[in-house]
Amino acid sequence: MTEVTTARFLLLAPEKEAREIWKARLAPFGSVRATRTAESARREVDRARAGYTALVVDVDVDTRPVQRLIQAMHKQAPAAPLLLITEDAPRAAKLLASLGVRQALRGLELEEARYFIGAAIALAQTENPAIAQAIEGLARNHEMTVKQMQLTALSTTDIDRESLIDGLGVSQNTVKTRIRHLLRMHEVETLDGLGKRVLRDALARA
Repeated sequence: MTEVTTARFLLLAPEKEAREIWKARLAPFGSVRATRTAESARREVDRARAGYTALVVDVDVDTRPVQRLIQAMHKQAPAAPLLLITEDAPRAAKLLASLGVRQALRGLELEEARYFIGAAIALAQTENPAIAQAIEGLARNHEMTVKQMQLTALSTTDIDRESLIDGLGVSQNTVKTRIRHLLRMHEVETLDGLGKRVLRDALARA
């Protein structure tokens, strides 16, 4: 039987304040390994046992070491969501776009961060890039929250209600409320029906 799975985030943020902000954002949805330099983050990526789900880079400028870090992460985990936050427009915008990197300017990253975190959770839960992409597309169309994206990912699995409640760490009534709101948003009658819709979309993307 499926259980609720969390993501493993790798974070590069030279500034302490940025590291603390990102750790607070990411921690509710998984473990966070925070680093201060591109070189130390690269070493984490190069460790075969690391198995990170997603990478966040919050730097002033996308330097060569930062670019090499992103390329290394993409090579090791091509489906892993990558998010780059910079002070100004990235220098290597075309390269980053070719790697599927989500980009945002510092101070304007909250919306992009929401979809990034949701996509990471969906990938960790389903282990299927096409499903994660389908969920992110649905989320952007409906302005879903991270928790709604997580629940949508779970709708594609065979998880039972008790495991869902235990895994999410909330009350039965809270789970019922979240499911009801999600079903109303997507105009479906059951969580299973929502899951089938996502799977059909994922199949079309595969």
